[in-house]
Amino acid sequence: VGLLVAAGFAAPASSGTDRSAAGVAKKGGTLRLSKSTDVDYVDPALAYFTDTFGAIGYATCAKLYSYPDKEGAAGAQVIPEVAAGFPKISKNGKTYSITLKKTYKFHTGANVTAQSFVLAFNRDANPKMQSPATSYMKEIVGAEAVIAGKASSISGIKANGAYALTIKTTKPVPDLVARLTMPFFCPVTPSMGIEPDGVNNPAGSGPYYVSERTVNRQLVLSKNKFYKGPRPSNVDKIVWPIGPTLASCRLNTEQDATDWCVDGIPPTAYKEIADKYGVNKKDGQYYFNTALGTSYFALNHDRAFKGDIPLKKAINFAIDRPALVRASGFLGGKRTDQILPPALTKNVDLFPLKGSNPNAAKKFLGQSKNKPNKLILYSTTTGARVIRAQVLQFNLKQIGVDVEVKQFARAVQHEKCATRGEPFDICDEGWLVDYADAVTFFEPLLNGNNIQETSNSNESYFNDPVYNKKIEAIGKLSGKAREQGWANLDGDIMKNAVPWAPFLNITIRDLISKSTGCYLYHPVWEFDLAAACKK
Repeated sequence: VGLLVAAGFAAPASSGTDRSAAGVAKKGGTLRLSKSTDVDYVDPALAYFTDTFGAIGYATCAKLYSYPDKEGAAGAQVIPEVAAGFPKISKNGKTYSITLKKTYKFHTGANVTAQSFVLAFNRDANPKMQSPATSYMKEIVGAEAVIAGKASSISGIKANGAYALTIKTTKPVPDLVARLTMPFFCPVTPSMGIEPDGVNNPAGSGPYYVSERTVNRQLVLSKNKFYKGPRPSNVDKIVWPIGPTLASCRLNTEQDATDWCVDGIPPTAYKEIADKYGVNKKDGQYYFNTALGTSYFALNHDRAFKGDIPLKKAINFAIDRPALVRASGFLGGKRTDQILPPALTKNVDLFPLKGSNPNAAKKFLGQSKNKPNKLILYSTTTGARVIRAQVLQFNLKQIGVDVEVKQFARAVQHEKCATRGEPFDICDEGWLVDYADAVTFFEPLLNGNNIQETSNSNESYFNDPVYNKKIEAIGKLSGKAREQGWANLDGDIMKNAVPWAPFLNITIRDLISKSTGCYLYHPVWEFDLAAACKK
């Protein structure tokens, strides 16, 4: 799942935070993680999976604004981090002046300055990087020119001395401060040049930094000895080997040879684990939390689904949502037919939630202008997606459509689905909010103006001028009007344009070792690596 599968934020099921017997987190030791397939990137301009954008991004990056290391609603409140306070905003709402603290340093010992953030914005906007960050930058004066390759620097972002930053926008941006919490806007050093494939040794400004990355083999995070901020950094090192299977990771965690399975455990094992260890127990080993996220089949509008609403409705009536949810195992999620998770929307009954409706699906397939005999699904080699591919094959076979399944490692699958022109019709995807606002679904995933050649979040390649304008119009609103606007758009777009086949609202389940303490599920970045400790 990536972000790529983080409202007033709906607090997750609270697990409680485990501390040592003395009530203070124990310092030292190594946190041992395990991941079945490699991450996407560790470069902050490109990293967009929950484990890189989320867990690694927040552990290694000190941003202008961030969140406290707390659970639930308290952890979703934006606070200044490198910024000394919230921006001073001009009367017209289009100039944001930010003063920086002078105490933050990169792991190299170099100071984090206003220019460090200017470099980050310009690097994100560089068209060679194809950064997903650009969907959150277009209101900044001069950003569009850089994104289009017509300028080399963003005119609307300036360092006014070492510790003062000014951001000018083309219109008021109600969620600008929330955007600045994202690791995309992590400060960088001049040595981090334009590398379209991403750098593997980004300068760390948070409690940790990436001290080693060997692609497809191992990641290591080490303490930033120059970090003087308030965030925790309990363990000395976080070691993250790549390759062990989900089953191996489960076994190793139960034997206390691994501390956390980044990719989870086999879906069929969750019930047994819950029965064995209990759920959300104090000082426990198994934790369950709800998340603001949705799993869905992205329907490729550059291929079979282009201009074919009946075909898109046929897919939504054909899929068996309960079976797709069951693929994730015990406590694996809640079925849905909407884009937004329940906390951000209102219920609209559009497609069957209790099972497939092949008769209705055949009716809409009969109205389809394309009437494909075969569709190509891009899926993965492990986890629930393997089972979901089988469910989709069976469901569409009932209406006369064959599904050819192509499987890849998760990072490869996403890279392929994110590349325009790749020959797939359906991609099994998931998404968690980047911050607590529904714009983080609609802007990156469904505003066609953000589509680029590679690194797309909009893997359905949905580009409807009517809905592009609606998304941009709601983005200008604030408060209750904004929340209501997004909720209304959710029902509107799924009823009248049907860009996806959503099926599951995401939950997060973590199995940890008996020697791991201080477990904290953060509402934005999930597993809080900086807070974790060894008992």
